[in-house]
Amino acid sequence: MVRRPKKREVKEPSMTVGDRLAVVFALLVSVFGLVMLAGVLIQFLEGTSKYSLVTDVLLSILLGVLPLVGGVILYRRVRRTVARRQREEREAAVLRVARDRGGVVSPVDVAADCGLSLEHAQEILDELHRRGFNEMDVSDTGVVVYRFRL
Repeated sequence: MVRRPKKREVKEPSMTVGDRLAVVFALLVSVFGLVMLAGVLIQFLEGTSKYSLVTDVLLSILLGVLPLVGGVILYRRVRRTVARRQREEREAAVLRVARDRGGVVSPVDVAADCGLSLEHAQEILDELHRRGFNEMDVSDTGVVVYRFRL
């Protein structure tokens, strides 16, 4: 009887509460900047601004451009953090599968045990190989296997 390791579904880690709050804050700040920028530009173009050109430019920069750019930067940072966390959790699942299988796995093993697509399993194994965590080898049956040093 062949003992099959239990299947490890790799849950997509949802965004933490802090991540969600950061995204909401980034969107609010960006919308504020966009509205302020539009307001100053409309007043300037219609000629109804009660401020000088220099003041309008400064207001546009301080209350429009800076919040808009800051919101976009914050949003992109949160997205990168979440993507990094997802990648790390997938790699950890692959390493657990390798440990459970004695250090030798194929992309099919990883895909089946982690619930990943074959292409994604291959990408993760190749990335771990590039970083020096495993060695590629071809088994007697012609299948590419990855040998982890345990």
